[in-house]
Amino acid sequence: MSEENQLTEKESLELITRMINKAKDACHDTGITAIMWGLVIVICSLVRFAELQFEFRLPFDIYLLYFLP
Repeated sequence: MSEENQLTEKESLELITRMINKAKDACHDTGITAIMWGLVIVICSLVRFAELQFEFRLPFDIYLLYFLP
C-alpha cells in the first residue's frame, strides 16, 4: 500500500476553501434562467388569456411550453 500524505489543519482548510471557491466559480448565476422562465410564463399566460377572450383553441396545451427552459 502506498502512503498517503497527511495534511495539517492549515493545509486542510486551504484545500477546502479552494474547492468551495472553485465550485462557486463554476456555478455562478447570471439570472438569465430566471428571466427566461418568467418570459415563458408570461407568454403562456397571454396566449391562454387570448384563447379565453377570443374563443379559439390551440391544437396543444400552451402550458407544455413550461418544460422548454
